Amino acid sequence: MQHTIILAMLLHLLLPGLSNAQVDEGPFEKGIDALKLSNYSDAIKLLTKHLEGHPDDTKAFYYRSKAYTSTYLESKDATYLSKIMSDNDKVSQAAYRNLDFKKPAYRDSLVDWITGRYHGSIFDLVDLRENADAVGIVSYGDIAKGTGHTLDAIELYTRAIQHGWQSGDIYYSRALANANLRKYNLAILDFNASLKFGLILIHPRDVYFALGTVYHNGKSDNEAIDSYSKAMQNLDEESKPRLANEVRQFKSKCYLARGSSLSELGKFAEALSDYDKAVDSDSTNGLAYNYRGCLRLESKRPQQALSDFSKAIEISPRESDYYSNRGMTLNLLQQYDKAIIDLTKAIELDSSNASAYNNLAYVYIDKDFPNLASLNFQKALSLDHTDWEAMLGTALIHLASDQIDSVLTWLDTAQQAEPRLKGGIDGIAKLAIEGHIFSDKCTARLRRLFEITKR
Repeated sequence: MQHTIILAMLLHLLLPGLSNAQVDEGPFEKGIDALKLSNYSDAIKLLTKHLEGHPDDTKAFYYRSKAYTSTYLESKDATYLSKIMSDNDKVSQAAYRNLDFKKPAYRDSLVDWITGRYHGSIFDLVDLRENADAVGIVSYGDIAKGTGHTLDAIELYTRAIQHGWQSGDIYYSRALANANLRKYNLAILDFNASLKFGLILIHPRDVYFALGTVYHNGKSDNEAIDSYSKAMQNLDEESKPRLANEVRQFKSKCYLARGSSLSELGKFAEALSDYDKAVDSDSTNGLAYNYRGCLRLESKRPQQALSDFSKAIEISPRESDYYSNRGMTLNLLQQYDKAIIDLTKAIELDSSNASAYNNLAYVYIDKDFPNLASLNFQKALSLDHTDWEAMLGTALIHLASDQIDSVLTWLDTAQQAEPRLKGGIDGIAKLAIEGHIFSDKCTARLRRLFEITKR
C-alpha cells in the first residue's frame, strides 16, 4: 500500500513521453483526444475499450494511467490508486526482467530509490530487457525525473529513443532534464527536436516557454524573447472557465518572463509594458507585481514600487523576497521603523535570504547604527562569501570612521567578487546609476569613497 500511494503521488508529476504514432484509428485516438481536452472519464472509457481488443498495448495502459492519475488528483477517490498501480505495473513489466512488485525485497528497494533513501542508480535495481518496450523505459524515466534522479532520467529517455521511439514528448522530457543540469545547448537541441517529431500531451506553447527559459538562463535574451513571443501566438482563451483561467495564467507567465529578458537587455520601457500585461492577465500573480516593483524602484519611482510590493505581499504573504524589497523601498522613503519590521519579517520567513540582511544593514547605516549594520553584513557574507554588496557596505562602515586601509581592503575584495566594480570610481558610479538603489546618506558616503579610489 505504501508503494501504491508513493507512485500515485508521483504520477501527477510525470511528463508524458509518448509517441505521435497512430496505434489505432478508433477508440485509442479518440481517447487521446479526450485526454488532451482533460475529459478524463471519456479518455478512460475509450482507452479501456481499445484495450479489450489490444490487451498488450503498453501505450494505452500508459495513457490510461495518466487519465486515472488526473481523476484521482481531482476527486481524491482512493479507488483509483489500485487502478493506477495496475496500469503502471503492465507498463513497467514490459521493459524489465524479474520485475515483481509482490516481492518485498524488490519493492522496498524501489521505494527507497523513489523516496531518496537509496542513492544508487535505478539500473542497480532492475534488469533491462534486450528488446525492452520503450513505453516501460519512458515510464521509469518519468519517475526518475520526478524524483530528482536526473542522470537516470536522461539515460532512460536516451534508451527509449535508441529503441526507435522518435517521440516529441520524449525529447521534451529529456530537454527538461538537461536544463535542470544546466546543459543548455543539449536542452535547446532536444526542445527543437520535440517540435520536429510532434507532441501528444505537451502543447507546443509549453515547449517554446521552456526554450525561452533556457535561452534566458544561458544569457541569450534575444532568442528568449522570440521564444516567449512564439509561446503566446494563437493563444485563444478556452470556453471552459477552468481552462480560460489557465490560459490567462500562462499569458501572465509569458509576459513576465519576456519582460525579464527585455530588462536584461536594458529595454526598460518595453519590460515595464510586459510587466503591466502580466498583471492585467492575472491579477493574482504576485511575482509579476514584485518584478514591476523592482523595475519601478530602479526607475526612481519608489511610491509606485511600494504599492506593487504591498500587492505582492497581499497575494503571497509567506514570500521573503517581497518583504525584503518593500523594506528596501521604505528605507529609501525614510520610513526606517517600518523598513526594519519588513526586513525582520523577510529574515524570519527565510533565514538564508542574504539580500534581506544586506537591506537591513543599509537601514542601520542610515540610522547611524554601524555595529548593527556590520553584524548584518557579516551574516550576509556567511551565507555567500562572494556577496559584493555586503563587502561594499562594510567598506562604507569603515569609511565613516576613517579606517582608510580597511576601506581599501574591502573594496579590493569586492572588486574581485564583482568585475563591474573594477576601475574604482567609474565602476562604482555605474553600479549606483544602473539600478542599485542607495539612500541619500549612502550615496554621500559613496561620493567620498569615489574620492578615495582616485588615490
